[in-house]
Amino acid sequence: MMVRAGVSCVVDLRAAGRPDSPWPDEVQVLACPLAEYAAPDVATVAEISRQVALLIEGGGVAFLHCRAGVQRAPLVACSVLMQMGWGLPAAFRLVASRRTQSAMSDQQLEVLRTLERRLASERVDGKSAPALP
Repeated sequence: MMVRAGVSCVVDLRAAGRPDSPWPDEVQVLACPLAEYAAPDVATVAEISRQVALLIEGGGVAFLHCRAGVQRAPLVACSVLMQMGWGLPAAFRLVASRRTQSAMSDQQLEVLRTLERRLASERVDGKSAPALP
């Protein structure tokens, strides 16, 4: 089903990634373990979201996977959109509209706010974000 849906990469955010996960052989698995309920450091979120944004920019389709899709996957989804040039409010609204049960903690939201400031600073310094598809 994933391959038929066009998924080319599973981004496994579970803290204890399991190599026995039943992902199709045709799908790349990117293990990016994040602790459940925790606020990861900004550098980690920035690197994961940069990799996923580049994958999407190259025509790939990512499936963000954690245990419940309530905190980690929405956090990374927002950060990917931000890497692609979206502001935090717009990214948050889109993710919340598609994943209504998302419930990031205040600390996780602060990670996104910090990432937004960092990305804005990088853009001012002449670095650019990946283009929107």
